Amino acid sequence: MSGEDSVFFATSRIEETKKAVNKVAPYCGRDKVIDFGCGIGTASELLQQTFGFKALAGLDVSSASLAIAGGRFNNPNLHFETIERYIPSADADLVYCNGVFHHIVPKRRKDSVAYVHAALKVGGVFALWENNPWNPGVHYVMKAIPFDSDAQMVFPRAAVKLLRVGGFKILQLRFFFIFPKALAIFRFVEPALSLLPLGAQYQIIAVKETR
Repeated sequence: MSGEDSVFFATSRIEETKKAVNKVAPYCGRDKVIDFGCGIGTASELLQQTFGFKALAGLDVSSASLAIAGGRFNNPNLHFETIERYIPSADADLVYCNGVFHHIVPKRRKDSVAYVHAALKVGGVFALWENNPWNPGVHYVMKAIPFDSDAQMVFPRAAVKLLRVGGFKILQLRFFFIFPKALAIFRFVEPALSLLPLGAQYQIIAVKETR
């Protein structure tokens, strides 16, 4: 529907994450980043290189996906491991997560937030991206994708509440990807519209306040 490929969205999300972190959390370190729910690593190397992190841990529940991710890159700074085997050690500066929480059953989402919280340093940043339930196009696309057959979308307010209860302070909530490629000429107005729930995805930037 958008006319864009996955690389466009992955690149745009990471660029917008960097802009947001530089704006609202410029103190965020550059030692370690976690790609939570990394899949086959589509965003992992780009995330590590764009921010300039010394190391990245790509985490996922799928061993098969991690095997593909591990074989894609010749980069000693990237490490891939299952979420179950990885031990959160409060040593990450940033946790990046795209389109994962709608695959987590609601009763387990608090556990996932607690996991992310435990992985971050105090003052570390959680960048959460999720599909926007208020966008009709999102529903159409997700119904057409077998991978999303189990998805239960997370409304922005519910995500904000979930993170606050989990010990995070919300720094920013914005919406992205309003216009398809055919209407790209109008994308220059998207930043001005980012506070409105129009885009296909929303981004939350949150900071870990306490241990």
